[in-house]
Amino acid sequence: MDRRQFLSATVGAAATIGYVGTTEAAVDAELQKQSGRVDGVVRFEGGSVEPTSGRERENVVRELRERAATTQQEVVDFVDDSPGIEVRRQFWLANALLVTVDTDRASFGDLAALDGVDRIHRTSAETSERVTAPNETASAVSAVAQDRSVSYGLEMMHVPAVWERFDTRGEGATVAVIDTGVDASHPDIDLDGWAEFDAEGNRVDSDPYDPDGHGTGMSSLATGGDASGTQIGVAPDADLLVATHDAEDFLTSAWAALEWAVENGADAVSMSFDIGPLKHEAIEAVTNASAAGTLVVSAGFGPETFLSPGAMYAVLSGGAIDREGVPYRGGNGGEIRTSRYWRSDLVPDDWPDRYTVPDVATAGVQVLGAVPDNDQYDGGHARKDGYSNAPPHLSGVVALLRSLDEDLSPLEIKQILQETAEQPGEPYEHPETNGDYGHGIANAAAAAAEVAGRDRELSGTVTDTEGEPVAGATVRAVTGDTAQTDDAGQYTLSVADGEATITANAAGYESVTERVSPGDTGDLSFETEIRPAIQRASRVPGHVAPGESVTLEFDVEHAEFATIFGGDSPYLIEQSALSVRINGAPATVGEPTNIADASTLRIELAIEDGARGLLPLSIGLAAGEANAGIDLDPIHVHQQPLAVAADEDVQRAIHVAAPETTVALAGDRWEIAAEGFDPPLPDPAYNNPVLQQTRDDKAGLVVEKPITLTAAEGHDPTLVVTGDTGARTFGVQIATHFATFEGIEVVAEGATAAVSVIGSDGVHLQNITLSGATNGVYAQFTKSLVVSECDVSAGDTAVALRDLSVHGLVQNTTLRDAERGVFLSGRVGERLFDVDATVSGNTFENVATDIDTEGTARLTGEDADGVQTGSEPPTGSNLDLLLYAATATAVGGLFVPYARRRLGGKR
Repeated sequence: MDRRQFLSATVGAAATIGYVGTTEAAVDAELQKQSGRVDGVVRFEGGSVEPTSGRERENVVRELRERAATTQQEVVDFVDDSPGIEVRRQFWLANALLVTVDTDRASFGDLAALDGVDRIHRTSAETSERVTAPNETASAVSAVAQDRSVSYGLEMMHVPAVWERFDTRGEGATVAVIDTGVDASHPDIDLDGWAEFDAEGNRVDSDPYDPDGHGTGMSSLATGGDASGTQIGVAPDADLLVATHDAEDFLTSAWAALEWAVENGADAVSMSFDIGPLKHEAIEAVTNASAAGTLVVSAGFGPETFLSPGAMYAVLSGGAIDREGVPYRGGNGGEIRTSRYWRSDLVPDDWPDRYTVPDVATAGVQVLGAVPDNDQYDGGHARKDGYSNAPPHLSGVVALLRSLDEDLSPLEIKQILQETAEQPGEPYEHPETNGDYGHGIANAAAAAAEVAGRDRELSGTVTDTEGEPVAGATVRAVTGDTAQTDDAGQYTLSVADGEATITANAAGYESVTERVSPGDTGDLSFETEIRPAIQRASRVPGHVAPGESVTLEFDVEHAEFATIFGGDSPYLIEQSALSVRINGAPATVGEPTNIADASTLRIELAIEDGARGLLPLSIGLAAGEANAGIDLDPIHVHQQPLAVAADEDVQRAIHVAAPETTVALAGDRWEIAAEGFDPPLPDPAYNNPVLQQTRDDKAGLVVEKPITLTAAEGHDPTLVVTGDTGARTFGVQIATHFATFEGIEVVAEGATAAVSVIGSDGVHLQNITLSGATNGVYAQFTKSLVVSECDVSAGDTAVALRDLSVHGLVQNTTLRDAERGVFLSGRVGERLFDVDATVSGNTFENVATDIDTEGTARLTGEDADGVQTGSEPPTGSNLDLLLYAATATAVGGLFVPYARRRLGGKR
């Protein structure tokens, strides 16, 4: 059987959970419902080409073109002889055809039956809008000091060190920016190529322009000059290509722009926008661009919802931080679990099971950039905030590295940037990869040193204020090499030719930095001795089983006494269940232990059998009147799985459970009162009326970490939720990514919903029974929610997906005794936000309307056949919608399309 026969009506939405068959399933169900002249995209079998280096770009492009021409020929010939079908454009980076079918004379099924056709899906026209990752506040810069300085973003990434020590400012490399356009007359813009593409991906004959201003700013951050008095571009000598694409159909016009960039030798392509609900259909194009030697660079986006292309593993994803290193709007991404987030067999086999976006972080707040001379701006410069600022900065860094070595592959560049990035703060303060910084803050100089090599050795001695040698100090060069001083305070490390900037750090001292010329020694002297100091020497475990022991190690300096303090929490383990040793000697919690000015602090914790709870700790150091300390994240103490007996508090068990563990309900019935809880969406959400309501939500249980909440073997648990039904009340609130809820019944009489999923991605609801509430499942601002093999009854709607709930799947579920089985509504924004789902294999019993939609909701799957989508929103909602569009900027990843954000003023 052909692979396409396993695909669901939309391939990206069916995935590993289950497929529906037949040849017709290769056609998007929405296309089959439309009439008149309908645009569709024909995709072909063949997969991606093997990655290669930039030098072999022409060969890869030739291979992709030849593959596309060969596999598409039968369809092209068929169309030539078929009235009612027209080929509008052929693509080769993604092996695809854009076609228009006159449904009165032909059908997409005619094309689906041809050999080599893999699937046919809709275009993104009228389903997505350009986003520029919500930008944003802008403040005009009327006068900038003419001191020829560099922007803080360039300093943060040590870009000037690359210019000086490796003698490159990007010459020989090319950066492409796909955005809103460019003002080629701006003194900071030196444009080498321009292209505009319409909704069909055809090139438009036009001169460079930028009606919005965003593209001009992005271009200036990649390759701009210093007309303001401040150097703002990372690679000012690199060639700059700019393409603008259609705001109504991102997918096909972005493909065309990316093809143009690849053909014209772009080493990096900056894409500060979201592709939209068909993002999985862009994977092939991005993967093949990388194979041809072009690295696509995009943005991480918010601590909650991940956007694409920044969420793709093949992309270099950048996070935005301010000059103090604080993440923009509370975060830049998080962990992506590939099978849950993408749920698509279009994902290449070499993508890992889990990865984190962003890859690295760079400047994104109050970034100085160029603005065009247009209706919004008067030319010159402005400072702007936004996730958008990261991709052009990083694209410039890619150009610097390619200038040093043209044979570097995109994968090698991405790995070098990851490996040379550094997490801010003390060691082990942040996980190795995280949603704030990715692998750390990008260091262009260290990355360049990895590419070009370090050409000389630098030696020196590190001493204290008395001239005594300091052992164990860390000496680091800006170019990334590090060394530890020996007992005599001496070190040797490799640096590039020319001047070198080195920094020494040691516990108990303020760091010292020096610039060292060739021939000088690398001697460094700490100027100030400070209070006792402590740093983690190893990572603190998050989970410990009862009966086990755990050892915590720290580097310390200038401390006579150490004290371990138990934290404050209602879920503490009993102190009697814990025994402590500090540097081998018995110790008591809260009592100081003499450590005799040791350089290492070793704390051993032994936990008795039967203990369960949290172990939040802090360590205090003292030397005379000087003190210092460090707080630790709580250690979760429990068996795995954590079994909850019938007389135990389920919510308490969830609080105690460590992330990534299982809570198993070993009882038959719990009665749980709904109470208020901390809302899952961050504070910025509350400045708009649509999300204000979430502040007062109540729930019986709140799942606030990625765990599996399930029935213990041999048990059939029921949660009966009671409480105030006048407010928004939920039986179970899922307020975390990648949680699983299975094998449990929830009875929530009179509640708003039995289960609510708000602001959470990759949640699985499996084999659960829900009853009593107005809605069975209620979802908002979530991606890739799966409702599978459940039994759901409700007073109004069994499964409701609202407000940016995208890529959902409702399958093999019984929906009963409700007015509506499945309801989709994109009801926020001046233009409604998209909501989409696949519904397949479900059973509808005593349901007045099986499936209903409003706004821009999109449905696919066998159950959706014949369902009309795109109805108008409820009357009287326009004021709230306009208020929302005018005030919302980002809600943990919620975005406002750029064309609508102007309601909030100039960006």
